[in-house]
Amino acid sequence: MKYTQYILKNLIPEWIKLYLNFKYLKTHLAVVTKLKKLLRKAKKLKPKDVYQQLKHDVASNKQLFEKLEQDRNDFMIVFDEESEQIYSFTEWKYRELLIFFEKLDKQMKIMEQMADYTYEERIIVTWNMGQNIKEKPSEEAIEVRVYLKQKEELLETSFKFYNECQQLQSYISLNSEGIRKILKKYKKQELKGIRNKEIEIQYFGNVQQLQKKLKKYETKINILKTDTQSLMINYFYADDPSQCRELIRKYTEKGQINLKTVFYFGFFAGAAVMIILIILGMRFDGLLDPNSDKVFNKAFPCFRGMALFIIYYWFITLDLAGWNYFNINYKVYLGFNHHFSTVQELLQRVSIFTAIFLVTFLWYCIAVEDSLGDLSRAVQLFDIRYLPIICWIVSILYVFYPTTKYFNPQGRKWMYKMFYGAIWGHFIKYESRYTFFTDQFTSMITSMRDLDYTICYYHHFIFLGHEHNGECNFQRRFTAAQASIIPYFLKCIQYLTRARDKGKFLFTDEMYNFIKTFIAMSVGILAYLTRLDISWKYYWIAVACFCSCFEYYWDLKKDFMFFEKGTKYKFLRSDLGYNSPYIYYTLGVLNFFLRIAWVLTISPDMYRIIGIKNEIFILGFGFLEMSRRLINNFLKMEKEHINNLRSLKSISDMKFPFKEKADLELEEIKSVYDVESISTLPRASLGEEQQQEGQQLDSNERNNLKLSEINPKIIINQCDDSKEEIRSPIKMLQSPKHSMFSKQNKKVSFLNLQFPQQEELQLQQQQSVLSKKQSVLIDRQFQDIKIPRNISFENYLNFKQSLRRINSFRLTQFLEQPKDTQINVHDYLDIHPNMDLVEKAKREEIQMQSKQKKLKNENKQYLKMIEQYYIKYDIKLKHQ
Repeated sequence: MKYTQYILKNLIPEWIKLYLNFKYLKTHLAVVTKLKKLLRKAKKLKPKDVYQQLKHDVASNKQLFEKLEQDRNDFMIVFDEESEQIYSFTEWKYRELLIFFEKLDKQMKIMEQMADYTYEERIIVTWNMGQNIKEKPSEEAIEVRVYLKQKEELLETSFKFYNECQQLQSYISLNSEGIRKILKKYKKQELKGIRNKEIEIQYFGNVQQLQKKLKKYETKINILKTDTQSLMINYFYADDPSQCRELIRKYTEKGQINLKTVFYFGFFAGAAVMIILIILGMRFDGLLDPNSDKVFNKAFPCFRGMALFIIYYWFITLDLAGWNYFNINYKVYLGFNHHFSTVQELLQRVSIFTAIFLVTFLWYCIAVEDSLGDLSRAVQLFDIRYLPIICWIVSILYVFYPTTKYFNPQGRKWMYKMFYGAIWGHFIKYESRYTFFTDQFTSMITSMRDLDYTICYYHHFIFLGHEHNGECNFQRRFTAAQASIIPYFLKCIQYLTRARDKGKFLFTDEMYNFIKTFIAMSVGILAYLTRLDISWKYYWIAVACFCSCFEYYWDLKKDFMFFEKGTKYKFLRSDLGYNSPYIYYTLGVLNFFLRIAWVLTISPDMYRIIGIKNEIFILGFGFLEMSRRLINNFLKMEKEHINNLRSLKSISDMKFPFKEKADLELEEIKSVYDVESISTLPRASLGEEQQQEGQQLDSNERNNLKLSEINPKIIINQCDDSKEEIRSPIKMLQSPKHSMFSKQNKKVSFLNLQFPQQEELQLQQQQSVLSKKQSVLIDRQFQDIKIPRNISFENYLNFKQSLRRINSFRLTQFLEQPKDTQINVHDYLDIHPNMDLVEKAKREEIQMQSKQKKLKNENKQYLKMIEQYYIKYDIKLKHQ
């Protein structure tokens, strides 16, 4: 496997632009590599005099040597910038992890202390009923239910923190290996005529020091992970440490296959395939006639509803497999943490359900075929009309069985939370995943109608003693129509809630989403009225046509984020989570035809025109809608992943639920991830020794520090002494030199904001200096800041909150900045109110792409020039 492919397979998707640009660096070595191969082949295949003549011709080609020298200089510049970014991001992220670890340790100690102050709310009953009173606990006490909820949130935060440590360790490991490989390739292709040994010795000496520093960070993070695991075991898994290690293993070992899971999947999937072949064989022999009422009778819709649910389960599994294959981080958007199902586990479950369903359906098919004679009578152990309900009972038990050990309890718990959030929880705190969850039910209309039919069917069959006479058909039941109304109604309420949280509704995405969803709900109402009275048919067709066009445009423009300006992919966007743009083109076209599939239901006799039973026609229509949901989920999740990628958000926000008495700035630390480009990342700061040597640099020079300018003796001592032994992060936090506001350094670089060294009292005094008038001006400035198109409102609020944490001195400078200032957000606090971060990032990315394209075109000219030497000296090319 090539190293570029290896990086793409193992990188953190949200940090993809922070990794070493291995491919771009290789492009700078393309010409010298080709020339080196030419000289090696000539030396091996040709006489010495011919080889010397070739060397003389190459050396006399000034144009070629100027190109080689330019490529060498550009390589060192690009590698310098790439290495600087890697180290700066690593240092910044590690300091942030130390702060989080300190907060996590404090939270667990508070949790242990609060365990003695829990109580259960109860009422003290007295003899005088009018004097019943509530038992009043102490002020420090906390209710047991609240305590357990906060404890669970802290456990989730612990796993998130461990996951982020693992991600940073993987980031350092991949980049260290990339640096080693690209330097090895550079040294291998070096030519004597264009070398400057003195510069290279100094340069690569600094690189070696940088590699040692990265290796040391990797070791520190490993210790941090060990300490975090120890905390989790001591406070949460003292009785069963192996369970904690098993959950952590899901993060540390990507793509590991559980042999037991594979066995179950293979066994049940093989059984399902065998049953399908048996059913197809029976049809080939003339049995199971689609036009026969023996099979497709009144009990068949009960099977059909379950079949559609299983098809949906298969499609969700396919989506998950695709997201894993293309490194799409779906866990952040869906709110998964340490409890999530792997593809192998999903395949095992869905294959079991499929096998149970097919066995039941095969049993039913054999029993209704009288032509099978004795075999048909032998399987009729009881009334076969009870067979469909067996599948429904198994599914209901799986979903609602009250156990915490079997049948994926954490998955059921997540589903219950989503149900609560979609129905009621969004009023308290809206999350976009609630709308995503509700969207799934808009594609289950056919299966939900069949569930309603099943309930009605068995009500008549069991309690009334006879089959229904058409009363259960969905055309006559208002409860069946509700399946196409309730999901859209819930979505309308959710969009109103989201608009309430944002404080604006008119001419926003929430308003257009509300209109779109309301029209879709109207289509369901008109469809029901059309079944009652045919005169509503033309209204239904008109509204459905407009709704399909509106929804398809919204899918492409908003849900899939197509048609962005200034993109290199026509009709798409600059950032693609999937490898090929043709994937998007294909799925976009398929989505259009699936959106208008309802046209097949305009004529009530369409199934007769096609030549199949109406029950099979409805099954096919339900399958098409499930396929549309497959495409919609696949692309919508990729869009959310791209939004997280642009904000460097690889995990969801950490929550620290237990309140401290003296909560300082660490109360709810949320990193400002909304950066417009990798140029906004912090740069390597100078150490004390270099400051003492008298090298005074201003803030611009500090932020643009080159790798070749860093003293190798200082780069090791940048955050801590190189001679100091690596200690536990708990002990490291007690040392002031590991703190962001270190008293040993005159200035500290964090997020490239230069903070003057001040005491706490001075900070408090400065914070009280701002007048009310300035505060009002600050609020106005914040209101004027445009929310970038692809940055979530939550991240915008985090960014706003982070600005407020800065001392008053910087806020005053912020107010006094001229309006035409254009400075990076994370490098300085001087922010232009109308600055669009994402648009600027796109421009920088387009410039980088144009540079790469220009370099490739230049290389083609010189590669052709080198090929002329192959022809001139009769040296065969590789393809010849």
